[in-house]
Amino acid sequence: MLIQHLRELEEDGLAHREVCREVPPKVENSLTELAVTLNTPLASLGEWGTERIRRIGAEKVPVDVA
Repeated sequence: MLIQHLRELEEDGLAHREVCREVPPKVENSLTELAVTLNTPLASLGEWGTERIRRIGAEKVPVDVA
């Protein structure tokens, strides 16, 4: 399922996939410049969600970002 989503992001120009010719095989995925431009509108959506959580008294779930 993850591979399918990554391929769709690649088709949409949001992800870059680089196959490293080594043993064991390795693939590196990264965001494109276009994808990085989504940070600004997504930050606004994140702020909206944070405010909603505060307003309804819900608890935030910590997310480990590697």
